Amino acid sequence: MATLSLHFSPPIRTRSFPTIVACSNGVSMSKPRSNGGPVVMEIPLEKIRRPLMRVRSNDPEKVKELMDSIRVIGLQVPIDVLEVDGVYYGFSGCHRYEAHQQLGLPTIRCKVRRGTKETLRTSKKGTKSSGFDFRRRRRNFNYLKMSSWPDFAVSKIREFAGFTVSKAGESFVENVVGTAYSRLCDRMRSADTEAEIKKLQTALPQITAVIGIAEALKIKDPSTSLLADQFKQAAEASQNVLNELEKEAGGSASTSKKRKSCHTHINNDTLKKLKVAVAMSDRATDDIELLLRRATMQGIHGHSESQILCQESTSFLTEREVFGREVEKKKIIDWLKRPTEACLSSFGIVGMGGLGKTTLLQFVYQQIIKENNFEKTIWVWVSNNFSVEQVTRKMIDFGDHTSSCGKSLNALQESLKEMIISKKVLLILDNVGDDNRKGDWEKIFAPLRFVEGKGSKILFTTRMRCVADLLASVINTEYESLELQGLEEQDLGRLFYSYAFHGFNRDNHRDLEEFANPKLRLLRGSPLAAKVIGNLLNSNMDNQHWRKILNHESLVNLEKADDIVKALNNFKTQIRR
Repeated sequence: MATLSLHFSPPIRTRSFPTIVACSNGVSMSKPRSNGGPVVMEIPLEKIRRPLMRVRSNDPEKVKELMDSIRVIGLQVPIDVLEVDGVYYGFSGCHRYEAHQQLGLPTIRCKVRRGTKETLRTSKKGTKSSGFDFRRRRRNFNYLKMSSWPDFAVSKIREFAGFTVSKAGESFVENVVGTAYSRLCDRMRSADTEAEIKKLQTALPQITAVIGIAEALKIKDPSTSLLADQFKQAAEASQNVLNELEKEAGGSASTSKKRKSCHTHINNDTLKKLKVAVAMSDRATDDIELLLRRATMQGIHGHSESQILCQESTSFLTEREVFGREVEKKKIIDWLKRPTEACLSSFGIVGMGGLGKTTLLQFVYQQIIKENNFEKTIWVWVSNNFSVEQVTRKMIDFGDHTSSCGKSLNALQESLKEMIISKKVLLILDNVGDDNRKGDWEKIFAPLRFVEGKGSKILFTTRMRCVADLLASVINTEYESLELQGLEEQDLGRLFYSYAFHGFNRDNHRDLEEFANPKLRLLRGSPLAAKVIGNLLNSNMDNQHWRKILNHESLVNLEKADDIVKALNNFKTQIRR
């Protein structure tokens, strides 16, 4: 009996997509295949082709704001341009481009990347922030669904086999193809959700970093209230939906590969909230440039690193990579895993600003929740002007993912007590900074005395040893601490160059690296200093630009400064001048 083997392919082609890098105005461009990095230059407006049709017209108010700003301080962030065979194509900066047109300016400052025709085709298909049109992809799959895959499969069998397929055969094909299609759709939905989550996690730290600036601008210029309020609203919506996703996945929504499949089964309400949060974060990130311009015109320089450092942290790790700190990571994780007879114990991470205490805390937190060592985990960022009600409310909101608005302090403490009683709890307190409020901390920790069983722990960060001692005395349990020092020179160098050469081929700039190497000691092992100076250098790969920054007298002062955050702020001010 002859065996007939049939092979057919549905009308779909797989393709690979190039690596996407985010541009300054939120639009993605394909990473060039050439070894050279982007070049900042002035290009005549008429030489820039803009092949993408806009879905909606530019916002006239935003264009006017940009025009006013450009007249005074010029264009601060260049638009992204792709050069293919000597022709320039623009895919971002629509408002900035129109502002230049209306001002009658002949040229515009551009960040130019070289690419191929394939790069250009991919860029034309890209959407803002994601680099790939997921909506188009879903439309394509809807079309395929309507086109009846089983009918197509049966017709191909007839075509190649040369005989009529029986009803049983057709039924078999329908079942096989239907199942395959269902699984494929699930994977597509999961990929879309993963992309949106990643997009939200990338945008959140950018948005939270400017909330303080937005609030200061709103006070100084009440007409900016709508602009300013959207940043806080977007940050709250983003954080809330990420917390919900984490709760549904049973852990971190961002780090556990095992839980990625769970995103296919997210309930519809959470998916709707995710889409709303993504839309809000898109609008907010689009307006960061406008916010900073208006703040600068009002004399608000809140985008300095010192104020960004005071923005609320979250449990999600925002750094591209964590360099070094292996000994410190191990010490803290070992303490968290260590069995203890005490119901509650504490551990303090102490160090000056800019040493990476929060990043270390985020890394440890993400590692520990993967292993489910604690029944309840709570992350709270403590502001300098905190209140007992505020901290207690944050503990409840994070731990129970429910709103605690409108409750009295007594009701809040009762809710917290009920939430943690009979559970093994990990409480994270980031940025504890006031050593004169012992009475307030006694009220905050009062419900924790009802923790039953063994092994609940409190992990906190602070800049001051006296604050660590204060919390230890209030908690009155087993206590350990870690004095955080600067990064080792090798780890600091890896972090520094990851920012200085971001988007560039490091091998093409060995002369700049050789000049910068001796200057690393001036950074005193500070990750914040490495990021700030690295970002300043990254704006221009010119030898003169690097020498101007690295030879500046204010950089030498970093080595002697008691407060490196203030010294960095002063350094950035001097560089601007």
